[in-house]
Amino acid sequence: MDVAIGKDTGARGAPRPEDHVRLVYHYRDGHDFTTETMLRTDAVAYMPLLNAVCVDPEHYEASFAQIELRVG
Repeated sequence: MDVAIGKDTGARGAPRPEDHVRLVYHYRDGHDFTTETMLRTDAVAYMPLLNAVCVDPEHYEASFAQIELRVG
């Protein structure tokens, strides 16, 4: 049996729809940027590289932007 270490998966090992998020960067200068879909675990793991602090499970604060994890 294959097991994906560190991945939050459903009963059959496949990621659930709510496990997929897009990062929406709300930059301080007023523009926004939305990424392609990625796994939530990968998005959260990326936040320390951005020096982003968790505000709540869906929002992070970095010096250059507010970062939203948007399902889908």
